[in-house]
This record gives sequence, C-alpha cells and structure tokens, in this order.
Amino acid sequence: MRNKFIGDSLDMSKRIIVTLLSQENLCLLACPLPAERDFKFELYKSVLQLNQKAYVFNPGGLLFIGQHRATYLKELKNSVSSGDFSSVHVILLDPDKGIHKSKRNNLYINSSEVIELTTENRDKTIAVYHHKNAGGMDYQAVLNEFSSFNCFAYNFGAASICFIQDGAQPINRIKDILRLRLNSEKVLEKSI
Repeated sequence: MRNKFIGDSLDMSKRIIVTLLSQENLCLLACPLPAERDFKFELYKSVLQLNQKAYVFNPGGLLFIGQHRATYLKELKNSVSSGDFSSVHVILLDPDKGIHKSKRNNLYINSSEVIELTTENRDKTIAVYHHKNAGGMDYQAVLNEFSSFNCFAYNFGAASICFIQDGAQPINRIKDILRLRLNSEKVLEKSI
C-alpha cells in the first residue's frame, strides 16, 4: 500500500467490509503491506474506520519491499502465532494491486504467501484485497488459486476482497453476513 492511494474510492469498499465485520463483533487485523518509509498508518486506520475491535499491523517500520518483505511476513506470522492477536478473526492483507501467482514486488502479495498464512492460521479467515484482473488474474482465477481452501470473494466491481480459510469458522459466518447485508449476487464462489 502506498500513501497516494489511501482514501480512494476503493478504500471505501474496504471500509464497508470493515464496518460490517465490526458490527458483527468480528475482530480484524489490517495489514496494509506498506511500501513507503513514511507510510501514514494513522490515516489508513482513520480512512478504514478501524476501531477498538480492529488492529493495524505495524512491525516497527518494516516495509513490504525488497529484503524486508520476508521479514515483514515472518513478523506477521510470529505475532499471530504468539497470541498477540488471539482475539482476531480476520486478517486483511491489503496490497496495492492484489494477488499474483509468482511476482514478488510491493504491488502484489504472492499466492504462495497467502496459502502459507492460511495454512498456519486455521482459526482465522485471511482476506485479500484484489484489483480486477491485477496480475493477470480475474476474480474467478483468484478463487481457483485457493481451491483447496474454503474461499469466496465479494465483488465490488473494480476490486474484490477474497476470503480464504483452512476451516469453516468464521468464513461461513462472514459469507452469510455479506449475503444478508450487501448484494448477495456479488458473493462469488469458486468454480471447481
């Protein structure tokens, strides 16, 4: 995530999801995957309206670029597994563009990185922001990339949030919330 995109119309889509999850007492850990040293965490938190039921992952100035990328993800895994975020139900990964099968740069999170986080956190839903056709992957291709997991996406049009879990709870509850409170036709299932 880069500062120049904080507060754009696509962030308002994320904000809706964050608000709905919060209203349903689901705790969120937002990971903006920062690509700039002066990333504006407080602005990011304000724009998404992250409240007391939400956290922003900020591992002491680590960036999601270059040699820091692996360290950032390792710190995230360590923090979650150590119990620092034991109350968290959903981990939101928020890259600039979305998911890519192989590219490792600050615009994308690699699908293998998402799979590793999902496998290591069976009791949590991993949510990933994804621009339409980013990395050459449309929404259905993203879901099919995670076909071995319980997954679905909510399609905002220009972007989606893909929800992935190696278990059933709370992902099924999240799917029900989005179907009930938003447009149920925008909930996309994997086609396998």
